[in-house]
Amino acid sequence: MLSAHPDLTPVDIRDALLATSDQANSPDNDYGWGIVNAYDAVLYHGAAFSNKPVWQINDNNNLDVSIKVASQAGIPDDGVSLYYTVGNGSFTELQMNVDTVQDQWITTIPQQVGADTIRYFFSVQDRDDVVAVQPFNAPTLVFSYPEDPRVYSPRHDFVPESFALYQNYPNPFNPTTTIEFDLSRSERLNLDIYNILGQKVKSLIDDKSLRAGKYTYLWHGQDNNGNPAASGVYFYTLRMGNVSESKRMLLLR
Repeated sequence: MLSAHPDLTPVDIRDALLATSDQANSPDNDYGWGIVNAYDAVLYHGAAFSNKPVWQINDNNNLDVSIKVASQAGIPDDGVSLYYTVGNGSFTELQMNVDTVQDQWITTIPQQVGADTIRYFFSVQDRDDVVAVQPFNAPTLVFSYPEDPRVYSPRHDFVPESFALYQNYPNPFNPTTTIEFDLSRSERLNLDIYNILGQKVKSLIDDKSLRAGKYTYLWHGQDNNGNPAASGVYFYTLRMGNVSESKRMLLLR
């Protein structure tokens, strides 16, 4: 539920789980609210996208992009759009088409795949006219091709008052989680993932100088060789000179 709706509070999650359980209309002292319906609970607070789009380069060297999205209210045939930009240009809207796979939508970005980065996000408007976007907070947060662990350009127009490393979300996660931090001044730093034995699993930032701003990075649950990391506890550490801070996260396969 937090993967689909990162802004939900614990009360929101509780309400969704209770309202969509099979005894929601008549809870009792023997079985309580009954059996949880995870699918309905995810959709209780609005349309939900899959965590990550799927893309492939077609025979014309264009980019085919698909994503899954569902809503309790249903989605009209023209209800899902992809917005894309090449380089730093303005976003162009493409209407997505219903695919042969259930709840999946697909379109082609009519841009020859080359050196320029393609940035894109998704929007859905269901039959109740409720709008949702993916990634959360798009277009500040966007996907990119070629894929980059940093999923949006840092906000240099807003300079944080102090350094801060935030708890990742969702947590626990499978397979992708978001790590955010603030820099109050330009710093050379490292952002690394370690397993519970203290072994480095993945370097998200390798001794790179970053300007002051707010940053968001994704970890896709893979090591530096592209292999899936095993289920378990991991630590992400942000290190700047002699200063470092770490937080704990849980990967569930």
